[in-house]
Parts: sequence; C-alpha cells; structure tokens
Amino acid sequence: MKYAIISDIHGNLPALNAVLEDARNHDVEAYMLVGDYYCDLPYPNEVVDTIRNLENAYVIKGNKEGYLNNLAKTNQSEWVFEQFAPLLMKSLYSFNM
Repeated sequence: MKYAIISDIHGNLPALNAVLEDARNHDVEAYMLVGDYYCDLPYPNEVVDTIRNLENAYVIKGNKEGYLNNLAKTNQSEWVFEQFAPLLMKSLYSFNM
C-alpha cells in the first residue's frame, strides 16, 4: 500500500490541495496526517473539512491541536477562538487521534 505522509498544513488549503493532487497522481492509497492542521494561515476550517473527507486517512494530533484543546478549557476572551468555526472544534475532537 502506498501512503502519503502529510504534516504541518497550518491552515494552508491551497498547499494541501496541491499535495493531495500530487498524491492522487502517484496512486496513493492511504494518508497519514501527523499534526498541525490549523493556525497561521487563513483556511483552518476548510483544511479540517478536507481532511475529514479523505478516505483511508489516519490522523494524529500535533502540538497545534494540543494548544487548541488546552484553549477550549480556558477563558477564550483574550484569544481569537471565535475564528474557529464550531465545526472545526467538533471535527478535531472527532478524529481518532
């Protein structure tokens, strides 16, 4: 089985789409995503939605997901928590990480 190992997307949807297209062109059968899906660039919700819709994807939590998990347990009034759609939070927790 041929795997694509992808990490450090950081909300970069155009880059993720390019990598996925390249993987398809190389007959990849499964994906291993090894963390840091959101933050830093403008498409965190779309990145997570794209990952959720991949077939044969194994998703591992990175340090950025750990930060978000910790943030969810704190006072969010001084952070940009609102930029993350509720779907993002639900999706991150739904991955078998």
